[in-house]
Amino acid sequence: MRKNVEMAIHSLYGIAKTYNPFVIAEILNIDIHYASFNRKPLGHCSKILKEAVILLDESLLDSNQKYIVCAHELFHAINHQDISSYYSISKNTKSKMEHEANEFAVELVKMMFIEEHGYMATNYKQLMEFGVNEEMLEYL
Repeated sequence: MRKNVEMAIHSLYGIAKTYNPFVIAEILNIDIHYASFNRKPLGHCSKILKEAVILLDESLLDSNQKYIVCAHELFHAINHQDISSYYSISKNTKSKMEHEANEFAVELVKMMFIEEHGYMATNYKQLMEFGVNEEMLEYL
């Protein structure tokens, strides 16, 4: 895990006293709304009137995947707010930003698993409770 991801998670826990991305967003005054994206993308972070807002696809409303997607978008809201237009940056920068957000999301839900169960998950299937899937194995 990269040092900046570890520090961000530690800092957020110090503020929120939880690893739940929904609670963290609430404490940081980051609004979360559900919208119809037709399942692509599953989430998006945007700025509205200079305030970060997380948008999640409505298909996530009753899905465990909402945790990993919210955690991913939370990282963008906190660390990539100064990017005025995500779509105008280079492909390499996007790739790096997505990698960082995925790494953060997986680490955050790993800590959330420990918070909920009192022990560390030993495989990704246990983390499916918070939406981690096979595509995220490289971040475990």
